[in-house]
Amino acid sequence: AKGEIGRGARQSDLHVTAKNASSGDVYVAQLELTAAGPADKIKTSLKASGLSAPGAGSMETLAADAIVNLAAAPIITLTRLDGERYSVPLSLLQPATLKFEDGVEAKNVRLRYGSEGEISLDGRFAPTLWRASIAAKDLPLPEANGVATFAFSLDTGKTQAASGDFTLQPLLSSSEAVTIGGEISWDGKRLHLLHTKKGDPLTFDIDAPLLLTREPKISLSTDGELSGYAALQGALQDISPYFPGSFQTIEGKANARFTLSGTLEAPALDGKMTIRDGAYTEIVSGLTVTGITADASAASKAGDTKIDFTVAARGAGQKSDTIRFAGRTALGETTAIDAELKLDKAAFSAGPVTQSIASGSVKFTGPLDSVSAAGDITVDQLDAEIVTPETGGLVSIEVVEANGA
Repeated sequence: AKGEIGRGARQSDLHVTAKNASSGDVYVAQLELTAAGPADKIKTSLKASGLSAPGAGSMETLAADAIVNLAAAPIITLTRLDGERYSVPLSLLQPATLKFEDGVEAKNVRLRYGSEGEISLDGRFAPTLWRASIAAKDLPLPEANGVATFAFSLDTGKTQAASGDFTLQPLLSSSEAVTIGGEISWDGKRLHLLHTKKGDPLTFDIDAPLLLTREPKISLSTDGELSGYAALQGALQDISPYFPGSFQTIEGKANARFTLSGTLEAPALDGKMTIRDGAYTEIVSGLTVTGITADASAASKAGDTKIDFTVAARGAGQKSDTIRFAGRTALGETTAIDAELKLDKAAFSAGPVTQSIASGSVKFTGPLDSVSAAGDITVDQLDAEIVTPETGGLVSIEVVEANGA
């Protein structure tokens, strides 16, 4: 670091560079900061990469320009903000103001997130009172393959400390049938999420502990029990657009209901799920499995959840079950799977393989992030079609000499 931040009549002239720097839980891989000018108008520029902070996650890059006023209570006027968070671009839509006096006051914070998403924030966060209006439109949710739109008002001075509503829409479908709608409310004790859209295949009513302490200063505690339920009744294809891309072609009739208990640190599930008349086609290879029947039951004890499941299916064109997958998944302090896949003359076809018949078994065991597989599969029949590459449109031509040239 070189230079100083001036007060009063003193000029600021500061240049800071840092690599692999951390302060508490905040980390930055590379940082460059410059600040120059009088105390009431310090032109400041920031460039950073590899940032991570609690509550904000990670950002690959961040660049900002601002005017800082230190003549009285510090005021930062952001004129530019560009960055990338989890490979999604972020940018400032208009100048925004942050005033630091007895807390922080944010005005006109308007951000573009992704190609079409927008975020707006106006509020004041003082030691004993939080008031804010937060809204978003078409906010990308890569983990859910969808976008969220919500509006949320916060006032810790009221008995009803916060309320709002939200909708989720998958990226690959504009159908109203797959839109999920709900409302959020907070009474200073518990956070309540409730579905509100009639006819949704997915319904939920969930309570989470969030205790507000107002004096001597605001603090939050998440100690306490979770409660509520989530249920699914209808066609899997109504919610499959939210699944990872390779599973969005799954179909079938689903009936599920799970109750929620435990804590935020160790949630627990109890309930059952069935799938009937299911089918799945892998998009790239065309591998197809039909006649899927699945049953799963979850039971919790001492903060751990164990899910027992059985799945039966058949290959394309087969009339009886030739594929079975059964076992147990443990969730909680120990997250692992112990299951076995059995094939009994199961028929598969994918890509150049027009028909294969396979038998055998494979056991899957271990933690979900490093599952090991052991077993033997015998291919009794394999038919493949080898496609001869095209000539690319090349043909022989005859060259004739003209006029002796």
